[in-house]
This record gives sequence, structure tokens and C-alpha cells, in this order.
Amino acid sequence: ELARAKEMLREMLGRGLQPDSVTYNSLVRAACAEKDVESAVAFIKKASGNKQQHQQQRDRSQHRNREQQQAIRIAPSLYDLTIKTCVAAGKFDSADATVKCMAEVGISELEVELREQFVALSREQFEREKTSKGAEKQSVAMERVKFWVGLPNNYYSDNEDWRQ
Repeated sequence: ELARAKEMLREMLGRGLQPDSVTYNSLVRAACAEKDVESAVAFIKKASGNKQQHQQQRDRSQHRNREQQQAIRIAPSLYDLTIKTCVAAGKFDSADATVKCMAEVGISELEVELREQFVALSREQFEREKTSKGAEKQSVAMERVKFWVGLPNNYYSDNEDWRQ
């Protein structure tokens, strides 16, 4: 689905058509569905960059028609989906970049702050889990070494019958 969407985007650009909000929202949704975090964040960055470009164009020329002045807008639910997809993949820098884009396009400070806290807490939990799994593996390895060299160990628990 994402590959086809990217192909259609290239075709649009090749014909001189500019993508709009619907295009970018569809691309972000497709990227998240395929868990392609890098693409989702890249589309969000592109869309937020286009908003800034539209603002600059509007400031330079007040005579453009209304249709050309409309900025690209990513649906708030897609920012959340992208952040959750980034967090699930352990791509916290990408989640931070998405939150930064939210701030750049003028989403309320409270909404941005809540997303920042979510990412920070998720990062902390991820690091704790990673550390505890590493410590658990290290502990098992140490018990194996103790067993192999004949020291008292907990490699085999007392309630296991090795003959089974």
C-alpha cells in the first residue's frame, strides 16, 4: 500500500501537481500501517515545511487565490498514531521529531507537552525493560558458569527433575 502511495506521489509531482492535506494524511496513515516510521515522520516534516512555505508565500503575495493559499494540515489523530508507532518501534528520536512538528504547525502547547511527556515516559520504560532483561540474561549466564565449574548455583532449581 505504501509503495503504491509513494509511486502515485511521484507521478503527481511529475505532472506538476502539488500534494494537499488529503495526500499527506493518506501517506502518513499508510506508512504507519506498514510500521515505516521513517517515512511517516518524513511525510509529516514535509507537510509542516509546506505550511511554513505557504505562510511565507501568503506574506509575499496577498493576491493569490484562496485555494493556493491553503496550508497542508496533518490530522491530529495521525500525529498521535505516528508517535505511538515510533514508540512501539523504539524510535524515540522520530517520536520527538513528530512532536516538534506539532509545535511548529501551531498545535496547542498543552497538547505538545502531553505528547512530550508520553514519549519521555515511554523512553524511560523502554530503557528500564532493556536494562532488566540484560541483567536477567547476565544472571542466568553467571549461574551457568557456576554450574559448569562446580560451584553452588541456581542453574537448576530444586523442584525440577532432570530425568523427566
